[in-house]
Amino acid sequence: MNRKLVLVLVLMVSGIGFSAPASELPATEFDQMYADLAAYLLDPAHHPDLAHGVVQIEYGDAKAYFPAWVYVRDQLPGEKPSAFEFQVARAMHDRYRRAFDQIEQSPLQAFKDLNLAMDAAIGIEGIFRAYEHDSSEDYRELAQRYLAFARPLAKHPGLLMAYHLQPYGPATVIAGGAWFYLEYALATPAEDPHHEEYLRLGLDMLEKMDRKLYSKQKHTYRYSVRPGYDFIYVYNNTVLVQALVRAYVLTGERRYYDRALEIMRTLEQALYHPGYRGFLAAEDNCRYHRRYEKVGPQYNREYMALSAHNYMVYAYLSLYEAGGFRDQELLEKAAACLRFERDWLWDRQGKIQHHLERGRLSRPEDYCMGCNFQTLYHIVQYQAALRQIPTQHLLRAGEEVKSSR
Repeated sequence: MNRKLVLVLVLMVSGIGFSAPASELPATEFDQMYADLAAYLLDPAHHPDLAHGVVQIEYGDAKAYFPAWVYVRDQLPGEKPSAFEFQVARAMHDRYRRAFDQIEQSPLQAFKDLNLAMDAAIGIEGIFRAYEHDSSEDYRELAQRYLAFARPLAKHPGLLMAYHLQPYGPATVIAGGAWFYLEYALATPAEDPHHEEYLRLGLDMLEKMDRKLYSKQKHTYRYSVRPGYDFIYVYNNTVLVQALVRAYVLTGERRYYDRALEIMRTLEQALYHPGYRGFLAAEDNCRYHRRYEKVGPQYNREYMALSAHNYMVYAYLSLYEAGGFRDQELLEKAAACLRFERDWLWDRQGKIQHHLERGRLSRPEDYCMGCNFQTLYHIVQYQAALRQIPTQHLLRAGEEVKSSR
């Protein structure tokens, strides 16, 4: 299909320049970028293998966030996803299953092949979104297999805390594990045979991270337990926010929510760059130069990544929903991160580029298709949040608000 025609159709659907009726999600300042990205990403001329769930190397992001983008739109007011989009989501689930089968049969492969490991660790979110969408036992069983496979390390996360696991680090991986054990408890009824076990396991992982990785001085979590690896880092901390928010929703204990807010305030103070109005991926401090050379040399070069901003947006929107849509400042902060992506990384030709490094846009070959799907997902979540419509099942009983549908 001609890309210009696709763009026109998406623009018509998104309602650019018009006030959205009650049956639609509201128009936003990001609609033009959204339409441009969607037209490019869904055009078979650019991505002929997308129908089979195949994208460029993306470390599991596409398997997580393309399905999330499809399923969230299917449950919200307005235009629904096409049959083609559901086909792609199912194909990605099949590819995830094959990747996980490979790891399950040969666990050491996860330590040798970062893309395969990230496929499993990040892509599992797409399986959770599929289960939450249609309650399929097939997806629940796959999630159970993943969580059962990870259980030995989940029970003893200290085994990973000193391992490098570049570039995201052990704290990010452990935090992701806590997130998904708690996600399972959130997605399943109390009578589910694994509900209570995985709830307790997720909470226990958070407590162990609190003892070993939390810095009372910096009010954030360390990259790892190795000496000198205490720099403030977006990825581990924003993933921890997702776990902490879910712990709050499941237990009602305010300390989890307050810790998540504290983390975001620290990231704002330590990583915000006023010139670009965006966030560095890691703390700008020469004392970490040698560490960054080992785990991510780009962190020494004023590195501002699309993925880091996506996870900031995700954290703000999760906090906003879990807080009952009361704190409007969280919504504005999410919008500010999306503005950085729009103003500095969007090429206006269908792509948001990978990063900005000392003011220079990343190389075309660094493009992350999965990260672009994640941005689309968060823009839809942002639209829903403007109407106070939950998209993550994070509203606690008694905190529901009247949605302006």
